[in-house]
Amino acid sequence: MIAIADKAGKPVLRSKEMTARFLQRVMMHCDHLLGPAHHRSMACWWMYGVGIMLMGDSGIGKSETALSWSSADIAWWPTTWWTSCG
Repeated sequence: MIAIADKAGKPVLRSKEMTARFLQRVMMHCDHLLGPAHHRSMACWWMYGVGIMLMGDSGIGKSETALSWSSADIAWWPTTWWTSCG
């Protein structure tokens, strides 16, 4: 296997960990190195058949705005999302 990988110019990874755990750690490491993350704070709600997403800095009142518009026809979800860029 090593000779075939060498010929193809591909690395061979080896670990004492279980395969799933090892691959999870490798992927997390690659995500950290290759995928810068941006924090997005938002409130989402559904009002009269229309989805609304309000984005902004943390603590500026997005959830309070959604709650102030609340009625029996509105559902809302305060949300913080992490997105990968790149």
